[in-house]
Amino acid sequence: MKRPTDFFSVSDIKRNARKLPKGDVRYAIAEELLRLLWLKPSCKCRWQGTTTDLVELVYFIYSEGLLIDDKGFPLSFRILTALFFGLLQVKIPANPSAIVVRARQRKGVRRYNIIERYMLLLAKNPEIRPLSNEIVFEYVEKRIIN
Repeated sequence: MKRPTDFFSVSDIKRNARKLPKGDVRYAIAEELLRLLWLKPSCKCRWQGTTTDLVELVYFIYSEGLLIDDKGFPLSFRILTALFFGLLQVKIPANPSAIVVRARQRKGVRRYNIIERYMLLLAKNPEIRPLSNEIVFEYVEKRIIN
């Protein structure tokens, strides 16, 4: 699979992310997710949240049309799922679209989607990085063996 940077430039993503208002929680989440695409190969990251939350985040990137291919079309939900799940070292669910549907049908006071939860966190502390609790970074040092 091609690296994400083969398809996009930083300026493309910044331009697309500007569709969202700067103070919006969705902007902060999009900015953090899109930054993952430019990690160096020596930096590995792992998702610690639930699969449902990650699928919701990928669907958010898809529905906002923040990533486009070299022909100008938004990337499909399937491609984005493979991209982010591979990047965050999570097994891809058999039917991610069904997870999105189930997540949208949640009911009850205690069942917020991931964007609503981070909206509440940002209301308490505007300086918080929304996904910092969910993504763990590991730096792998490559050594050259003679």
